[in-house]
Amino acid sequence: RAGRTVRTSLRTAAAPNVATFVRHPATCSEKAPADRPALGVELGKKPTEGGGVTVRTVFAGAARQAGLLPGDVILAVGNVALKDPNDFKRALQAHAKINSLLVRREDSNFWVALPSFTPTP
Repeated sequence: RAGRTVRTSLRTAAAPNVATFVRHPATCSEKAPADRPALGVELGKKPTEGGGVTVRTVFAGAARQAGLLPGDVILAVGNVALKDPNDFKRALQAHAKINSLLVRREDSNFWVALPSFTPTP
């Protein structure tokens, strides 16, 4: 919200039938490589249309604990918008206490709270 106050109203709705949920088709890797990437994610090489970086693989670690899935697009680290994978690495290195990512999954954007982790160089 960049410091702005936002007012909204919400209404409750009935919970959907759990039997109608469809499991996400993506899978996560159980083993992290020896040179484990930052947060435990491997990112796509090309930036996505409209900004952000695509998650290719999720390894055991902070990203898995936060619920990231392959195919998710990370739009921002904290308040730093991402254009390409290098922006992601720079943002992680510049902010020792990053605690959130803005993620797009299918047609929804949402914030993901991160467990503590140590950024890799």
